[in-house]
Amino acid sequence: MNDWIRKGESIDGFFDFDREVADPAKTGFMQGPCHIGDGLHPNSRGGKKMADCVDIKTVIGS
Repeated sequence: MNDWIRKGESIDGFFDFDREVADPAKTGFMQGPCHIGDGLHPNSRGGKKMADCVDIKTVIGS
């Protein structure tokens, strides 16, 4: 799904949370310090990394 979104011509913009927290050694899982222990659901650190990639000016249009 992420590849489709990244390559999709019908997508006009998105924040790539997956890219921010992905574990390069384990496809489909989050980096160890970013999840709650299951490799899939973010903890506070993972949530912060995802939030930090959002450009608020893009969201509010300024």
